[in-house]
Amino acid sequence: MFRKMRNRMLRANLCIISVILLGAFAMIYLLMWHNTNESNRIRMDNIGLTSVTSYVVQAGDENAPVVQARVEGESRTMVGEEGVVTVTISDSAGFMDLYASFILVLDDAYQVLETASHIDLQQESYDAAAEQVRVQDAAEGVITLDGRMWQYMVRGSANISLVTEASEDGSMGTAEVEQTVSGREVVFLDVTESLQSLRQLLVAFAVVVVVMLGVVFLVSRRVADRSIRPLEEAYQKQSQFMADASHEIKTPLAIISANADALLSEQPVTEEAARRWVEVTKEEVGRLGYLVNDMLCMLRQQTVPRCDTMFAFDELVENVIAAMEAVLFEHGIPLRQHITPEVYVKGDPDQLRQVVQILLDNSIKYCAAGGTVQVRLEKRRQWAVLEVSNSCCDTLPEDLALLFDRFYRGDASRASAGFGLGLPIARSIVEGMGGSLTANRRADMICFSAHLKCIQ
Repeated sequence: MFRKMRNRMLRANLCIISVILLGAFAMIYLLMWHNTNESNRIRMDNIGLTSVTSYVVQAGDENAPVVQARVEGESRTMVGEEGVVTVTISDSAGFMDLYASFILVLDDAYQVLETASHIDLQQESYDAAAEQVRVQDAAEGVITLDGRMWQYMVRGSANISLVTEASEDGSMGTAEVEQTVSGREVVFLDVTESLQSLRQLLVAFAVVVVVMLGVVFLVSRRVADRSIRPLEEAYQKQSQFMADASHEIKTPLAIISANADALLSEQPVTEEAARRWVEVTKEEVGRLGYLVNDMLCMLRQQTVPRCDTMFAFDELVENVIAAMEAVLFEHGIPLRQHITPEVYVKGDPDQLRQVVQILLDNSIKYCAAGGTVQVRLEKRRQWAVLEVSNSCCDTLPEDLALLFDRFYRGDASRASAGFGLGLPIARSIVEGMGGSLTANRRADMICFSAHLKCIQ
């Protein structure tokens, strides 16, 4: 049950962390992509300030008309069917020199009319770029050219006018011929590095997410185990408590039932036997009463508000010792005591009296033959320390913390007196007053130490 609970917690935790990480990294990546794209657009806008203005024809040779042009302030020529033609294009403000870029002027058939570039590319590369633009048929996009990635943007169309002068049939007269060609300007920018940076960022995010989820899984599992362990222990203790309580109740009930059956049987019994059975029944009823009272006492420690009164702890301990002297004398156990006067604590005096009685009674009950019981009360800085010791017996466990488990008794047969609830009740009372109750060995003695806040 608890393992399934832990696994559900782990799955829920991993899902929540995954959504948070993926959401955060997705926002960062989209923001970086948007900023990179906008930066590239601005660069292409600056590069794309160039525009085609006109084709001007000068009368040179009658059989070879010339069109003069300027690109980036320089004259360029291209060879056409009608002779040598020169194209005029306005200045691009020098932005082209800052980036790896070029400009193509294309006609409606996506044929290259003119190029403006400061990088060394073959004409085949320009033609391939124009072809990819034609295939994508979009105002902007990304193409791959010679192993590198280029972002392009179509700046719009321009009407190109071609004006030529030619002789008429070899005569001295001339005639002007004007042709208008519709074209478009496409700006290309090398974005290989920026796209590779985005791709590397995406890979880095994926690695970080995987590593983070692994770390979160390990940490969450450890935390879940530590969180569930107290619940599991509490559940086991509760189950053990119910089993032990059932066992403790079952035995007296079985004896009472047997005695009642014997008294109700038709077989004749002597008065002495009947009296003995009734006495045993009464004794078992008394044991059940003690058990119920102890269980109610443990319940009250968790539910009933505690009294908070300042009182003399030394006087309370002396009164309890005086009340237990007869029991000590009856068992033939000598008592050694050292009580520091004027030790004041704050709490419930009735409950603390019960703690001292439980510790003394436990020491008397389990004191080894010929041993002694010692009681010491003293101040240690801000603490009032009560120590009740007795000579060890052979039934002590290796782990003394087991003595404070409910229904714990040293003999497995449960033949010893009591129900094993005294020390758990005492510890619950002391801890409820902000103190602690521990057990430790000192040579051949076992010592129970109660620490309570001392009022100066």
